[in-house]
Amino acid sequence: MSGNWRRDRWFVLAVVFLAINAYGVYSAVKSSAGREGVSVVSFLPSDERPGGPSEPIRIRFSEAMVAPERAGSSASPSLLSFEPRVEGALTWAAPDTLLFAPRASWKKCNLFTVRLDPALRSLSGRPLVGERSFRFRSEPLRLLSVAQSNLNA
Repeated sequence: MSGNWRRDRWFVLAVVFLAINAYGVYSAVKSSAGREGVSVVSFLPSDERPGGPSEPIRIRFSEAMVAPERAGSSASPSLLSFEPRVEGALTWAAPDTLLFAPRASWKKCNLFTVRLDPALRSLSGRPLVGERSFRFRSEPLRLLSVAQSNLNA
C-alpha cells in the first residue's frame, strides 16, 4: 500500500505543478493582452482592389471605439488625413467601424494614402497600435472607343 501512495503522491504533485503552470501562463497572456492596444482589423477598399467611383472607406477596429449609442453619428474630421486631400463625411457606422464617404467621386487612376490620427483611442482607453497608414487606388482609366480619322489624307 505504501508503494501505491508513493506513486499517487507523485501523480498528485505533478497535477498541482501543472495547474500552477497553467494559471501562470493564463495570467501572463491575460496581462499582456491588456497592455496591447486596439488595431485595425480591416480597411476597404484595399490596395489590391480598386475603389469604385463613390465607394466609401470602411475601417473596422479590433474593439469598440465609441459607445453603441454613437453609431450612426458623425466623427471628428481630424481622425483621418488624406493624401491627396479629399473632402467628405466621417461617421461611426458601428461602435467598431469608421466610415468615410467622399463628397465627390474619387479622382480616377489615383493612389490615395489614408492616415489615422495616432492619438485615437478605443472606448476602453487603449491606444491605437499597428498599421495607421493605408493605401488604395481609385478606378483605373479605361479606353472606351477607338475611331480612325483623316481617311482622305
